[in-house]
Amino acid sequence: NLRVLLNNLGVWRRLEFLRQWLAFRRGRFHEVDFAFLRRFRGSPFFAVDVGANQGQSALSIRAAVPEAKVLSLEPNPGLKEDLDLVA
Repeated sequence: NLRVLLNNLGVWRRLEFLRQWLAFRRGRFHEVDFAFLRRFRGSPFFAVDVGANQGQSALSIRAAVPEAKVLSLEPNPGLKEDLDLVA
């Protein structure tokens, strides 16, 4: 399976991150529920993303409210590199 091979090489995670980042750049969300946050555009907005994983929620929050400040917390140190790219 190609996905398993790419995952073992660490490539799949990178491709998935790139897909999410491109969606963010187009103003899309990883879950449609984040569209609700558009109501807060133009207002001071602060969000805490607990269990941030690769930063999917942080990207969706920033797509909905570009001026939002997001604090992402992730206990898995292996995902720090991905979160640093989102910050």
